[in-house]
Amino acid sequence: MQDLITNVLFYGFLLLAASTIPKLLTRLEDPLTVFLARILGKEIKKPPPPTYKERISVLVKNLESASSDADELLLEIGEVAQKREKVVKQLEKEVSLMEGKEEDLKQRIAVLENIPVPVADHFGKIVNAGEKKSARRDAVYFLLGALFSLGAEFLFRLF
Repeated sequence: MQDLITNVLFYGFLLLAASTIPKLLTRLEDPLTVFLARILGKEIKKPPPPTYKERISVLVKNLESASSDADELLLEIGEVAQKREKVVKQLEKEVSLMEGKEEDLKQRIAVLENIPVPVADHFGKIVNAGEKKSARRDAVYFLLGALFSLGAEFLFRLF
């Protein structure tokens, strides 16, 4: 059974090759092709050269195709350029707004630098008063500590 399948496939392949080789041979012009064509009894037929009308029609089709491709590319380039132009205009607006804000902030800072802040003055007064009080308190604590240590020493020596 396998021999039958193998033979059918082999002869089917030969028939396929026999039907396609002459078609291939008509397109080739090398010596091997000429030799194979003589063995198979086929003539090599050269296709007739295309007429000028056919050549021109092919060239016109190619030109139309290239022209439409170029038009599509130009439209895409135009769209990209418009998008970028919009983005640039938006960025320019944002920059001009930020420049205006910067000038406003500089003016506010200049005004604030020239005006003494009342809160800072008040805070300075509070801190100075607290420092004077804390200095007195520290002196009192020192004297009391010294007296206590002298008293403790005296008591320890007596007992």
